[in-house]
Amino acid sequence: MKKNDFATLFMLTRKARAEDRVIRPAELTRVLDLYDRVRHESALAMIARWQRDPDYLNAVRVLSAGKPESSPPDPSDDPGSM
Repeated sequence: MKKNDFATLFMLTRKARAEDRVIRPAELTRVLDLYDRVRHESALAMIARWQRDPDYLNAVRVLSAGKPESSPPDPSDDPGSM
């Protein structure tokens, strides 16, 4: 991923946070410094680790299916419960 694409993605993810939508220049500078220091092989290894993480996998399922796999059944889905 090119550095400017990474910076754009970082800024978009920060703006999506509910608690703090402000992107501080110092934070962006720190993240881009990290980008410059991380070796390509290390980044690939981290992505592989995330892809095996159960929380990451559940988040992917939620985004794909619209609801978490471990969520309790919604009582309103049962017509006999009314």
